[in-house]
Amino acid sequence: MHRVTISLPDEILERVDRKAKKENLSRSACIDELITFGITGDKSDEEVNRLKGENENFKRQVSNLEDEATWLRGECSKLSDAMIQKALPRKSVFSKLKFWEKR
Repeated sequence: MHRVTISLPDEILERVDRKAKKENLSRSACIDELITFGITGDKSDEEVNRLKGENENFKRQVSNLEDEATWLRGECSKLSDAMIQKALPRKSVFSKLKFWEKR
């Protein structure tokens, strides 16, 4: 690997530093990535692998959230059923007996 010295305006260097910090990269790695992307128009293999890993994590998170949503729907259904049962008028044994006595 060769070492290169370049001069950059302060504002460009600040932008590179912000991007490096945001992506948790060193300044050198960030500049390497920017140059690679500028020349090839493509992300580096490392970046592609990182993005694939993030994609898999997001898929797992979505799957977990779907499972939790299904569970919550079931719990809401149980609560709804219980609330309906509580709201219905209760007929006691005595009211049933009175009904049969009238006939």
